[in-house]
Amino acid sequence: MSQLLQLAKEVDLERRLRMLCGFNVLLIAVSLATWSSIVRIAADPLQWATWQYVSPRAGYLEYPLVMVWGLPLAGLLVAWVLQRGGSTRIAVWAAGFPLLYLGTLGVCFHVLPLLIR
Repeated sequence: MSQLLQLAKEVDLERRLRMLCGFNVLLIAVSLATWSSIVRIAADPLQWATWQYVSPRAGYLEYPLVMVWGLPLAGLLVAWVLQRGGSTRIAVWAAGFPLLYLGTLGVCFHVLPLLIR
């Protein structure tokens, strides 16, 4: 029975990892496809968080905005390496970190000031 339970946990982790990797790929694709909109949406929170100026005509490789697509890409690569190494549980955290970080940054910038007022 314990082997069956262990197998069920591994399948659940694999499903969760695939879902998080899919969200990361979706975030990368949407951010690169709609870059001019992403610059307008993400410039203020990233400028606030990093204390770096963001140009309204920023390119794909300019520092604060590269985090919008670079962080999920790094999370995907680290999760893939960890999964191949047999550390599926840590791979789930590696794939979820970019989404958690960017989501927390957006909430702290847009929602918290409304709640503080």
